[in-house]
Amino acid sequence: MEEQMENNTQIPAGYYVEADGSLWKSAVPAATSKNRLKPAVRVCRSVIRVTNLFFNPATQEYLITLTWNYAGRDIKRTIDMSKISSVVKIVNLSRYGLPVSSLNANNVVKYLKAVIEMNPVPVRSLARVCGWHGNSFLRGYYKHGEDCPEFHEDIEVRRAISSISDNGDLQVWSEAMLKVINEYPVLRLLLATAAAPPLLRFVDCEMWTVDLCGAYNIGKSQAAKIALSMWGEYEYAKHDCANGRTTIKRICETMRDIPLLLEESDMPTKKIKHSVAEITNDIITSKDNKGAKCFDFRTVAITTRDLEFTKTNMKSFNYKEQSILIKTPPWGLNNNKFMPVLSSTLNIVGENYGHAGSMLVDKFIALTPDGKMYLTHRMMDLTWQYTNELNKIAVIKAERVERVSKYLAATQLAGEQLAEVLGWPKMDWVEQSVIFEIANNLTLQPKV
Repeated sequence: MEEQMENNTQIPAGYYVEADGSLWKSAVPAATSKNRLKPAVRVCRSVIRVTNLFFNPATQEYLITLTWNYAGRDIKRTIDMSKISSVVKIVNLSRYGLPVSSLNANNVVKYLKAVIEMNPVPVRSLARVCGWHGNSFLRGYYKHGEDCPEFHEDIEVRRAISSISDNGDLQVWSEAMLKVINEYPVLRLLLATAAAPPLLRFVDCEMWTVDLCGAYNIGKSQAAKIALSMWGEYEYAKHDCANGRTTIKRICETMRDIPLLLEESDMPTKKIKHSVAEITNDIITSKDNKGAKCFDFRTVAITTRDLEFTKTNMKSFNYKEQSILIKTPPWGLNNNKFMPVLSSTLNIVGENYGHAGSMLVDKFIALTPDGKMYLTHRMMDLTWQYTNELNKIAVIKAERVERVSKYLAATQLAGEQLAEVLGWPKMDWVEQSVIFEIANNLTLQPKV
């Protein structure tokens, strides 16, 4: 009689489970004599269950989720399906706790093959990155649109992904945010920047960074977190660039079409190998330090650090060419005034977050061909407008003007789309004072 596993799938005929939870293969007639039986063989110390089967369109690979019991708790691991069909490859999975070794690998491979044949698992579409997938959008574990794939959880990005969520009241968040962005132009720019990543699919604009630099106690990171709360719990976006360059890049690749906050840690400037500058330069160019393409990035990053990098220690990067540099304190110079506002706003966005990003994504999914055409034309008009404004303020290289005018145009357009979703009044998301500072930070010489 066939036994059932815990997830209601059946154990193949010829296998059974002992009282201690180990999996055994039943005794079978010996090949040399019908009167003799081969003794029962222990396949492995725990039943291995097949719980999910995924297809990754990006790599054309099938992945399978195996579940087994170890020390009284269930362990899950999603792996390439080809690894369970090879005796050599399946032994390598023992490092994850799978009850397999060179002694029982052959029996485990045969058992898993029988399980899959007897219990076909529906294949589900899988994605390893957030953002746009066709006409659907994957916002962490939230799926927007039809035929949206499921997110394949990675240990490195689990904390960041799980924090992208909706919580609290959209109206409370909207009222608090509208109040502060009307008073603080830099925060208004940051909020529009946070809304820009999903827009890049529809307009001609590359990735960029908004670089906040200045003293350590002027509220740079807090301002960025408040702006990024439109996507989820604001702590999701914070990543210290000293915590492993490869891990940070993996997170940046996973958070496609969703903005990030990269913070410079309290380290000596000479340790540039783990700095915001190098990481964001690699993110923008999708190259490693040897020039080889290693990641596929598509996001907008807000970066914070205490000191601006000079031409001396940035000579190997084009970082300044691909960023908007802001030196103005985001909350102004009056500490007595901004600290109460900052504290109250952080409390509000700490309990109310995520809804605005969800609504913005739904708006982009519902765009008609005319709506997409409007975005294209509006982007062109704004680019021309900011090109003229930058050239009026200072003498700037033509390449810099072309890049930065597109960044500002995408920021303004994203802010307009966000305001339309939330029912906010029309406003200049890139205020004239901010444009003036950006131009002078890029300048060869100011115009008199």
